[in-house]
Amino acid sequence: MRRLSVFSVSLAAALVAVWAQPASAVDKVDTAKLRDAVTVGGILGHERALQRIANQNDGTRASGTPGYAASANYVKTTMKAAGYTVKEQPFTFPFFRELAEPKLSQLTPTATDYETATFDYSGSGDVTGTVVPTKDVVIPPTAAPSSTSGCEAADFTPASATARQVALIQRGTCTFEVKAKNAVAAGYDAVIFFNEGTPGQPERNVLVTGTLGSIVTIPVVGLSFADGAALYAAAQAGPVTVRVVTSTEYVAKAATSNVIAETKGGDANKVLVVGAHLDSVPAGPGINDNGSGT
Repeated sequence: MRRLSVFSVSLAAALVAVWAQPASAVDKVDTAKLRDAVTVGGILGHERALQRIANQNDGTRASGTPGYAASANYVKTTMKAAGYTVKEQPFTFPFFRELAEPKLSQLTPTATDYETATFDYSGSGDVTGTVVPTKDVVIPPTAAPSSTSGCEAADFTPASATARQVALIQRGTCTFEVKAKNAVAAGYDAVIFFNEGTPGQPERNVLVTGTLGSIVTIPVVGLSFADGAALYAAAQAGPVTVRVVTSTEYVAKAATSNVIAETKGGDANKVLVVGAHLDSVPAGPGINDNGSGT
């Protein structure tokens, strides 16, 4: 039987192992020897090696970082030593990560610090400006999700050409990407999303965060429904000034690779493929997910 191992990444790296039986073998494959070869000690040995790599590379093995390159090199060296034929498949992908925790504060009329989160693909920036809600915020919220806040260009009052302004947008109906890009097109300097507040649906009331799908050039952060509704009410009563701070990194074509290892012998018509993603998330070493799978 022929064995192939592939460690690949498309924001995830995969290990694939393939075994091929001789053509004369019966169709039923006995995997006992393979399963017996997988031990806790063996798994932990590799996980410790991957953890050391993360420790030496700012705590991460994310694809597109030196930690991932070192992880791929570890896999190549290990598989070659075990007798495999190893090759790399290079490619590029859009890389994004948060470099520092965001900040969102109301400066006037009432000093308030909010719990917030950076949206994936948010731009970096430090913006102090006046809050301007979209025209179709639904407060109080309806029994079923119904807000279309920010889904159309007409939802936004055109931003000032001279003063900084921050769009306040309620979650609902269309994607965050559509809403954020409409805000950019309307001239806003930052975006605050707040949750929709649908009764009886906790996920529609907690601090909202998510992905914008593609890079947005301005800071984009989230709020819970309660905080967003309070900020909306304040903005309806008079001018509200906030400060939004994000720190992110974006590389449109970050370099990475798949690692593919295959046994030199066996039957190409009977192939067993085993895979795992090799990279971690930017925020951690990925020893549980997916160092264990690797």
